[in-house]
Formats: sequence, C-alpha cells, structure tokens
Amino acid sequence: MSVGAFVTIIVAVIAALASITGAIVAYRAAGRAANSSQLIARESHGVAAIDRQSDELREAFDKFIESFANARDIDKQMQVSARLDQLASCTGATTELQAACTALISAVTFQPRTEPQLFPGMLFRGPMSRVTREYRNSQNALSAKRAAKLSR
Repeated sequence: MSVGAFVTIIVAVIAALASITGAIVAYRAAGRAANSSQLIARESHGVAAIDRQSDELREAFDKFIESFANARDIDKQMQVSARLDQLASCTGATTELQAACTALISAVTFQPRTEPQLFPGMLFRGPMSRVTREYRNSQNALSAKRAAKLSR
C-alpha cells in the first residue's frame, strides 16, 4: 500500500469520526433545545393560569362590590350573598377570603331588617373590610406566585 493511499484512508477515517461527533453533538443540542422549549412553554402556561385566576377573582370582587352598593332590599341582599359565594369559589381565593365571605354572608343573611334606609356598608363595616383585606391578600399571593414563576 502506498503512502498516498494510506494518508487518504487516515483522512477519510478522521473526517468520518468528525462527522459522527458533529452528529452526536447536534442530536444532544436538539434534545436540550426541545427540553428548554417545553420548560418555557410549561412556565408560560403556568403564568397564564395565574393571570386567569387573578382576573377571575377581580371580576368576582367587582360584581360583589356593585351588588353590595345596591343592596337596599331583601332581593338585592340575596344577590350580595350569591356574589360572595361566587367570590369565595374563585380558584385564586385563599382560605381566609373564603372565611371572610362566609362571615359576611351570615351578617347579610341574619342582620335585623330594622334600618332599611341605612346604606349596607354602615351595617357591615367590619365584615366588609375583612373581605376587602382578604381579597387584597389573595391578589398579593397570586402576584407573588406569578413573580416566583417568572424568576425561575
């Protein structure tokens, strides 16, 4: 075998090994890229879910406030109870918010009907402020959860 043929074979073997190594590196890089994109998609979906929970909670709270402001007769007060149930059943509602809603439902349901001319907020200042405080705490908890997901 001549030296030229031997060099040609060596160069071909080195080129084949380089090609195989390149293919292996490309395969592993593609796998890592796929894993990274799945992780990013999963995190993105998680953040979107938290945003939906926050929006659901905000809409339920807005509807509750609107119904509470108009609750001057028994029918409207029953609507307040229904809105509180809706607020308490939101996915983003904390246990404390659910308890505050339950307490206000009890206050609205069992309050004496002797002062119909009073604005409802005058009768339920304590339970109402508790619902408002716990609503803010629920939103803050969702914001912290969202920030934690985004910081990863």
